[in-house]
Amino acid sequence: MCERKYGSTPAYQMEGVKAAIEGAKSGRTFAELTSYRHNATRVIRRNQLLQAMEDKPALVPILRPLFVRNRATKHKAQMQRLSKGGIFAPTSDVVFRAVEAAVPHTLLFQVRQEIVGDMFVAVMEGRLGLDDLGKRWQEFARNANRMFPKYALPSFYAPAFREGDTSLIETISDGLWT
Repeated sequence: MCERKYGSTPAYQMEGVKAAIEGAKSGRTFAELTSYRHNATRVIRRNQLLQAMEDKPALVPILRPLFVRNRATKHKAQMQRLSKGGIFAPTSDVVFRAVEAAVPHTLLFQVRQEIVGDMFVAVMEGRLGLDDLGKRWQEFARNANRMFPKYALPSFYAPAFREGDTSLIETISDGLWT
């Protein structure tokens, strides 16, 4: 019976470690070099690279800063996209979080959601800049208050929708009143 002594031979090949170092220098993240999800760029298994870094502590100051830099660069690239005008613009989830942060949480839920929605559409259409969110949320609140009056029900002759001339009375079916 042949028994292999634990730790006597490394489970990794130095070619894989060298390829991981070169990949890190070229801008690849730890996950891209070690994960099965990235078959095109994977050069070594995760546990093998970690074992190599444990066996050779001189690799840690080389690889760790590269992986941190690459992860930050990839994250920044994911959070921004190139717009049509060639200007870096934030993605929609970043815009949505910024709009939600600008609108106070003390408002009624449905009013706040209406304001957030209107502001988001205005930002995406280019009518409102991200720098103006904190200053201009009140004008969107005025529009929402027109839609959801605080103390009185809307008149039956008030517009049913923001666009169009249809009044609320015209949207009521005859079946309810007969």
